[in-house]
Amino acid sequence: MKVKNKKAFGFGILLLSIGFIILLYYNVPVWKEKVSGWEVVEGGVAVKQYNVTGFFIGKNATYREKMHLKLPSSFRENYISLPFNVSIICPDNSTVVFEVEFLGDIYHPDYYNYTVLINEGGLEIEEGILGGIATQTGNYTFHLDKMADLLYGKLDKDPPKSLILYKEIRSKYIDYPYRIFWPVGSTLMFIGIGFSTWAIVTKRKILTRKR
Repeated sequence: MKVKNKKAFGFGILLLSIGFIILLYYNVPVWKEKVSGWEVVEGGVAVKQYNVTGFFIGKNATYREKMHLKLPSSFRENYISLPFNVSIICPDNSTVVFEVEFLGDIYHPDYYNYTVLINEGGLEIEEGILGGIATQTGNYTFHLDKMADLLYGKLDKDPPKSLILYKEIRSKYIDYPYRIFWPVGSTLMFIGIGFSTWAIVTKRKILTRKR
């Protein structure tokens, strides 16, 4: 056999190789993450109280729940930096304590800064939220000390108007995003085989006639 058209043969081999590589990796799994978005925890709304409790599932390799306590806006006429503590009692009775400082103004009445003072391991802390990722399964109770009254009114007389406990669910799953390329890989392989076969011809025998 000999190659009739070297360019066509090379092009066919190229297509065959690309198609083979695509088919080789089309079934490769990829980990992806699904996020539910913030939603109010069942029973996670407290009115004129210092405590609110919600049930959370501890994280594992493919699942985690993130909690965040939303504090009410402050409408005091004189906006001042007033820190107070928020304690979180975890399912195993360990404690996480945040120092909360109001940094808002008339245009941002719900702007707070959160600083972790104590973390005994019941939460995996994330910046920017009053809470974190649950590491245990059970009830998490948020408790505001009464110094928070000074931000919303008078001490021992004006507890927060409302406390709302939110939850965000993040779950990981396996996806196969490259399977959509299986028809492409198969087609390229068939076309490549066709080009390569066409480019190769069997050497013809030369016949001589007797006179």
